[in-house]
Amino acid sequence: MKVLLIFPPQWTPFRPYLSLPSLTAYLQEHGVNVVQKDFNLEAYDLLLCKDYLTKIGGQLKSQFAALESKESLAPGIEQKLYSDLFMAKSLVPELIEKVESAKATYRDPVNFYDPDKLAAATHIITESLTSIALAHYPTSMGLSSFDMPSFTGSFASLKRATENRLENPYIELYEQHLLSFIDNEKPGLIGITISGESQLIPALTLSRMLKSQGVKAHISIGGYVVSMLAEILPKYPDLFNEFFDSAIINDGEKPLLDLVRHLEQGKSLDGVPNFIFMDAERIKANPKETPENINCLPPPTFEGLPLNEYFSPDPVLPVLSSRGCYWARCAFCTHSLAYGMTYQIRDAGKFVDDLEILSKRYGVTHIALSDEGTSPASVGRISDEILRRGLKVRLSTSIRPEKQFTPELCRKMAEAGLREVYIGVESACDRVLGLINKGTSCAIDEEVLRNIHEAGIWDHVYIMFGFPGETMEEACQTFDFIEKNTGIIRSLGISNFSVGRNSRVMKHPSEYGVTLPDAGDDLDFKLYIPYQTSEGLSDVEGWQLTEDCYAKVAVKLEGDVLLEKIGHHYDKGCILPQYLSHYESTDPFLSTVVKVKPPATPPRRTINSKSRLALKPGVTMETLQFNLRQIRKNITDGAKSVVYREPTITLCEPGQARFKRVADNAAEILKLCDGQNTLAQISQKLARRFSVPPFVIERDAIAFMQPLYDEGYVTFQS
Repeated sequence: MKVLLIFPPQWTPFRPYLSLPSLTAYLQEHGVNVVQKDFNLEAYDLLLCKDYLTKIGGQLKSQFAALESKESLAPGIEQKLYSDLFMAKSLVPELIEKVESAKATYRDPVNFYDPDKLAAATHIITESLTSIALAHYPTSMGLSSFDMPSFTGSFASLKRATENRLENPYIELYEQHLLSFIDNEKPGLIGITISGESQLIPALTLSRMLKSQGVKAHISIGGYVVSMLAEILPKYPDLFNEFFDSAIINDGEKPLLDLVRHLEQGKSLDGVPNFIFMDAERIKANPKETPENINCLPPPTFEGLPLNEYFSPDPVLPVLSSRGCYWARCAFCTHSLAYGMTYQIRDAGKFVDDLEILSKRYGVTHIALSDEGTSPASVGRISDEILRRGLKVRLSTSIRPEKQFTPELCRKMAEAGLREVYIGVESACDRVLGLINKGTSCAIDEEVLRNIHEAGIWDHVYIMFGFPGETMEEACQTFDFIEKNTGIIRSLGISNFSVGRNSRVMKHPSEYGVTLPDAGDDLDFKLYIPYQTSEGLSDVEGWQLTEDCYAKVAVKLEGDVLLEKIGHHYDKGCILPQYLSHYESTDPFLSTVVKVKPPATPPRRTINSKSRLALKPGVTMETLQFNLRQIRKNITDGAKSVVYREPTITLCEPGQARFKRVADNAAEILKLCDGQNTLAQISQKLARRFSVPPFVIERDAIAFMQPLYDEGYVTFQS
């Protein structure tokens, strides 16, 4: 039996996700014919191309024209949509021109390491995704996100979202580029991974389309999201009738292999562990079994994946040295549940064997440990083994701030090639850490951060605001902690608390002063649940503190400005480790790279009658039926005012997201500014047309054009 494993959109395109390579290696070791397909990566190239963006540009123009034809625009959503559509449809020509070079920058071994070029490429790609989403309004999408507001969390809204062609861009994409591939492969089993909430709708859209077309293969879903929904899935028989045949919970190796064998032999599926399926009109959830011994698993295989097509000049390959979390007690966290609350450590010798195999087989030096948290003892053993063998690799991993991360251990980690660690500090208030059940203290956190920094390892620190019961004063302690330690914290990941499905806070809300909505089934398919607190910071205050910390504190860190610029938050395991390795011998902490170059300020030129001017490239002039300036003011002020038709001439530079209203007489001058005619010649032409003395028009033209030049809307032509 052939097995086809699919990784669907929407996920980051920077490196392979580990689930498919791990499952493929395990199945192949047991003689199963497996094809792994990263359609998430393929989707980026299909969406981010000239042809598709040209089509999107036409859709945006049609949507904007529909609003332009109205007599008035309602406050709020309609006015914002008008503004967004205008900017997007104006920007699309630039996106069409630059999108291929933007993708090429990510894959270029020289341009990738120029932060200015990488930032420009990131801007083009993110704006392209924004425009694509706007053409499917109200959908939104980015390099790590996909959201359809019409999907509210209920099963009914999930069904609507997976068949809504206007809002769901993946229906057409699957029809044109994936379904025929699946048909040609003729698999007996199709496995679809759903690792993040951003993949839920795209993945179930695909599985539903396959079922509706009568694909003969057994369709099974798995991954983190499926494990989080394990108690929800059996409530909905229609899921198993319309979307898929089965679901695998927790680690997938043993259940998937057993499923293959049972299907091949035509046996009942009752014996497949960690498995939910429909049998004779009844949904059954088979008993769970312990996962396969981590030391019996082969290293992941990336054969069949186009490693040179990821958005990266050199592949960064993921691998696990452990499964699960050795602490597994934090009240907000749900990651351990995906492993069935088990914890396994791979033998250090076997793990370093994995590193050697991956390094030699794929020619890579960048390895990202995808562990939930690598323990001090484990990372010490791994470092010893790497040093004993003299293996040249560069690693990154996640850790808990444990006092066992001594100066000696941190120096050994650095010597073994560990260049970056991600540390969950969460809070700098010991009382809040106690509420979280973090098992650490502010003093330990600071000590570990100092040891890591002094060893020459980049520390990316995660903090969180708004855990139930946290006060504003306690949140300010975290602000103070960061400012105090700007010399030893390289960069930050900042978030606000949310109630994750199956977290301890969700299961025992009263213990944390949390009230959850009595929503019935309406939120069954949401991974994060809205909540209210009886004391401490509210959800809204947590969001505001997150924004304030980025705006006021993170900017003081040496590394954060650069990392925000190159988009580190899209994939912490790819871009930053490569920068650290690339500049390792010349600038190990990126101290010179992070310095933002001030924009060059050209000398101011004075416009006169001999000046030849033209609109700056990228600037357009257009007559709009509504006053965009008033609309933007309404949006900013939250005004509830209706706007009525008021034709206005508008200059727009969509690449800089700015515009300017111009008077009718100024527009007449601009129409003739072609870079060939001087202002004196333009004035003569307009004087004849309007029967006005030339010197009057020339005087006004200079007065009009000087501020437009100063603001960068027009430019001199030699």
